[in-house]
Amino acid sequence: MYVEREGVVQLGLLPFYHIYAVLVTFVASLSWGQTTVVVPGFDPRLFLEIVPKYKVGSRLHVVSAAVLK
Repeated sequence: MYVEREGVVQLGLLPFYHIYAVLVTFVASLSWGQTTVVVPGFDPRLFLEIVPKYKVGSRLHVVSAAVLK
């Protein structure tokens, strides 16, 4: 598995009370030197503004229920 390391920007859309979110969003990204842009929830308009503004990388960790709202 290839993991992008330094300089990568990811979105913090997962609920932070869940262990997967803590591991993926904070532990892994901090240890790899990545930047995380934290947003309060999934909003399609905000998402489309944030991705180009912060040059978010190629991966998005999100739960399907947030997108299907």
